[in-house]
Amino acid sequence: MPGYFSLSKPASPPSNITRSLLGAVHSENGLPRLFERLARIQAMMVSVGFRCSALNRAEFLPLRTVLYRLGAMLHSRKCQKTGLQKFTRSTSTVSIMLFILDIIFGSLEYPELTPVSRNNELLKMQQHLVSQRLDQEGSFEKVWQVLMIGNNPGSLQLHPRAWSIAETTNILKRLNLTTLDSLSKMLMGFLIPGVCGEIGEYGYEKLMLQIHSELDGLPGLSRTQVT
Repeated sequence: MPGYFSLSKPASPPSNITRSLLGAVHSENGLPRLFERLARIQAMMVSVGFRCSALNRAEFLPLRTVLYRLGAMLHSRKCQKTGLQKFTRSTSTVSIMLFILDIIFGSLEYPELTPVSRNNELLKMQQHLVSQRLDQEGSFEKVWQVLMIGNNPGSLQLHPRAWSIAETTNILKRLNLTTLDSLSKMLMGFLIPGVCGEIGEYGYEKLMLQIHSELDGLPGLSRTQVT
C-alpha cells in the first residue's frame, strides 16, 4: 500500500534524511509540509492558462497515456469491490499525482532545481514508466512502486522524492475515504483535465477545509495554519 512500503530488504534513505523523519506520521514538520504542498498546488490551479500545461506538450504524450489509463481505472467499479480496494486505489493515486506534481512545480526539498532539470527528470520518469509497459497495463500500486524505486530497480536506494511523498501519503491515510477519494480525483483532474471532472477553485477550497477539519488535532498542525 502506498506510503511506507514493506520491502524484502531494507532500503536506505538519502543521507540527508534521518530515521526520525521517516518515522514520520507524527513528525513535527509533516502536517505543515503537507498543507504547504497542497497550497502550492492550489496556487498553480488558479494560475491563468496553466492547467498543467507542462503535460500538454507532444513530448509528454506517453506520460499522458499512462495517466489516462489510470484515470479510466479510477472510475472502474469492477476493480473497487471493497472499501479496502477503494482506499488502496485512492492512496496510490494521491501518491502518484503528488510525485509528478512535485517534479513539475519544483520540490519543497529541492528548490534549487531549474525548470530545465525538472523537465529532464519528468522525461526520464516517463521513459521509465513506458519501459515497464505501464502505458499499457499495470495497477496503481505498480506505478507507485516504479516511481518509488526510480531508475535503479536492482538498487536498495529509493528515489529521493519518494520519502517525502510517502510521509505526506501516510498523513493523508487518516482522512475519511470520501475525502481521500475526492483529493485523488482532484489531483488527477488537474494533471489531465476532463478525466475526473472539474472541481474548480471553490471546490478545491472546500476540500482543503474538509482536510484541515479531519486532520485537526494531529501533532504539527495548529488552527492558525488553516487558511
